[in-house]
Amino acid sequence: MVNPLFALRIWLAFICAINFAIIASFYVWLLPRTNRYLEPLNGDNVEYCWGDYFTIIASISLLLSYLFSAFGKSFSFISPRIRAALMTTPALFIFGNQIRSMLVKIKHADALNRDSQGATYVDYFSCSGVDGPECPVMQGYTFFPIVVSLFVLIEVIVTLVRGPLLPLSPTKELKDIKDNSIPITDKK
Repeated sequence: MVNPLFALRIWLAFICAINFAIIASFYVWLLPRTNRYLEPLNGDNVEYCWGDYFTIIASISLLLSYLFSAFGKSFSFISPRIRAALMTTPALFIFGNQIRSMLVKIKHADALNRDSQGATYVDYFSCSGVDGPECPVMQGYTFFPIVVSLFVLIEVIVTLVRGPLLPLSPTKELKDIKDNSIPITDKK
């Protein structure tokens, strides 16, 4: 039987891989494509800010840590709180950065709606005027990192409450100690 915490970490490795694919496609494919479209129109370019770089780094660190946690060699921190802090920091950063990004999109759409004075209405998270795979990438970039961050926080809480991920079957040394077949002698 599979340890539930191990299954949760496998699931998190999977959704972190999907999150990384969405973020990579957004920054590598969609933003340069958007820049090629915007530059002839008004000379503007979409530029990266500090939040973009840290979102990329935090997503890669979460993916690598869950891949190592699920498939790597057994390693445990001295304190489970250290692991909790190391996993919670990028998750909270991604969560906060994506919420900030959503608020900026809402503010921008409200400003456009106010300026048009009812002639047009811009929906906050619509893909009107965008055809093809651009819309799922934009929507995935907006919402999927938030879902990943929430799952990471759930996993950290479960790990703190339940305890660390233990081996699926005890090793021979643990069986021998449990069965008292290894004599314990006092050395003086």
